[in-house]
Amino acid sequence: MTAAPQRRITHSPAHRQPGAGSQLEDAGREKEALPVTLARWNKEDQLVNGKEVWGKDSPDHAAVASGASREKDPKQPDREEPLASPVPLTRRVPAWKRPLDIALALTVGILALPLIALIALAIKASSRGPVLYRQRRVGLGLRTFEMLKFRTMYRTASEATHRDYVLTLQAQGRPLQKLDAGRDDRVTPVGRVLRVLGLDELPQLCNILRGDMSVVGPRPCIPYELATYRPWHYYRFECLPGVTGLWQVNGKTQLSFNEMVTWDIRYARRQSPGLDLLILARTPWAVGEDLWQRWRERRRAARLARVATVSTPS
Repeated sequence: MTAAPQRRITHSPAHRQPGAGSQLEDAGREKEALPVTLARWNKEDQLVNGKEVWGKDSPDHAAVASGASREKDPKQPDREEPLASPVPLTRRVPAWKRPLDIALALTVGILALPLIALIALAIKASSRGPVLYRQRRVGLGLRTFEMLKFRTMYRTASEATHRDYVLTLQAQGRPLQKLDAGRDDRVTPVGRVLRVLGLDELPQLCNILRGDMSVVGPRPCIPYELATYRPWHYYRFECLPGVTGLWQVNGKTQLSFNEMVTWDIRYARRQSPGLDLLILARTPWAVGEDLWQRWRERRRAARLARVATVSTPS
């Protein structure tokens, strides 16, 4: 089955697009090539940001991050226009993608109905607030949509903590460790279990059926995360966001933000049914590795705490 024709979704001055890496099976060699790829793309950023390319039309990244550039289409008043992009983006949605997403989402949704009902009851019984958490995310072509998740935090939890944490990790190039990897008091006991097992993502089956997301693709970012994006980072918005992807099965929280975006762009440029099925097959193993890593880290923290208690003079 042939891929759907590619369509330009933003208009910007000409800019050379970065190349993609090798196949998923060559993960070791790809990781060695990451520094070279990032160095080349960072050099291209200087050309994009230069006056000889943009002049007075350079987009305001602060406005993009805050959503100030969002406008309404008078012909479609209920639908938001895409956010501005500093580079030209190409819509990459193959013809086989949508049928595969619908088939997988319906199958998993039907099989998981009893589990979904139990999770909803546990959330309502453990803390006050709605069962579902709704959040604006940035998807294909920088168009925002409402993403669904099971609520895992207390109703009074502040989003500012997560915003400051994520922007710091992105700016400093540190591994994208989850904020709840330690003891996050904002997360409920039930929510902690759901996050570790990835079950809080189950409501995103609705996003997949609506066409906002795919089963496989880059994770959709929150609008404020665009504040630290470089021009080449925007190429990750050329494909539909997903529940799992290349980043998740190739290191996930052990990788930096730049490395995550590199994997996302490679997936966008090399989509195929076989690659999607391979990523899906490797996802349970990746979740198991994350569980094992968390368990080891907690054991190590507990051991250090015991040593500190014993060595403290009375």
